[in-house]
Amino acid sequence: MGVSVTTKVELSGNFFVRDPSKTLYRNIGDMLEALAGEMEGIVRGEIASHAGEMPGYSGWSYDHTVGYVKSGLTGKRWATWAAVGAVTAGMSKKDAIRTKAAAASIERRWHPYRRVKSAVYRSRSVLSADLARGLE
Repeated sequence: MGVSVTTKVELSGNFFVRDPSKTLYRNIGDMLEALAGEMEGIVRGEIASHAGEMPGYSGWSYDHTVGYVKSGLTGKRWATWAAVGAVTAGMSKKDAIRTKAAAASIERRWHPYRRVKSAVYRSRSVLSADLARGLE
């Protein structure tokens, strides 16, 4: 003899209501994270492509170029911005000066940071991101 039990649960109330604004901001955050990573990869590629033109190149600037979506001062996540740069967080004063000086020299000669940022923000792919995903 088999016993069958059927249960019906109704999920209602504020806890179970979808919040479209949180979904939208999560989608924007995902897009900005991907954008920061893409910018980092492109700038690193630009730096590596000019390595032969830099006497004494050690890869220091390449290693410390990072795409980011959080403020270096407050640590808060930016809602609508992604950036790429030579990040000195957690470094000694000597290493931070070395990092910024190397990045400034590279930027002055080939402008990889500025060109990548400008190109990405003019890009149509940013406009075509599926920011409404999950809002159906």
